[in-house]
Amino acid sequence: MSRVTGWLDAVGALELRDSSGPVSPRHQLERELDVEVTSDSALVRRRVRRRGGLVEQTEDRLDADGRRTLLEALRDAGLASLPDRALSTDERARVGVAFNHLTWALGDSSGRVEYLSGYLARSEARALRDVIDALMRV
Repeated sequence: MSRVTGWLDAVGALELRDSSGPVSPRHQLERELDVEVTSDSALVRRRVRRRGGLVEQTEDRLDADGRRTLLEALRDAGLASLPDRALSTDERARVGVAFNHLTWALGDSSGRVEYLSGYLARSEARALRDVIDALMRV
């Protein structure tokens, strides 16, 4: 993890993989979000799957104003302050749960947070929840 300088000038990429629901595929929800940020725009790709099938797939290019709004939202949510987090050996040994992650390299800030869905309910995950919420509002 590193603190980003010149946040609104940052270029790079973010990747979110988030699955929730019980083991049965017919009840699972999988969200994939990829964001590529250039100097004057951002490309946002979303894929949502339910019951193992694709429900929604979109690709949107944000103009300079949309890019700025996205970067401000991520800055305000605390993306650059998120500590790296790897799943523990015990978490990785669990069966029937989804392994989720948020990865980013944006300006001079980069990191990876791995988590199980239940982790988001913990108080220490508030900043991660805020970042995920900001990304999902894009």
